[in-house]
Amino acid sequence: MLEAVHRVSELRYLVIDAGGINRVDATGEQTLREVIERLRAINIDVYFTRAKRQFTDALERTGTLDYIGRDHFFAWNQHALEHLWSLMEPTYKARCPLNMPTPEKKSDAWSI
Repeated sequence: MLEAVHRVSELRYLVIDAGGINRVDATGEQTLREVIERLRAINIDVYFTRAKRQFTDALERTGTLDYIGRDHFFAWNQHALEHLWSLMEPTYKARCPLNMPTPEKKSDAWSI
């Protein structure tokens, strides 16, 4: 992953969809911490979405949750994107290929 990141010089944020992570052991937690440290050293901030309770509980026990930053965890991918777009130049959201319509609830029907 770090090699791929170096090829995209303008990359500033990495969003990890953690929905598939069911647990993390001590080695995984330490590796995660080291990867985040290396990414931060090159000015890339890491955010997580859809993290399961057992994953965040393990990070909490070791202090890694606070090291990463509780504000770097979002319930949904779109929430993370909205937050990151608010940190970027105003025109970036309109140009971003990830900016897609999201469902809005109107009465009992969903529409896009």
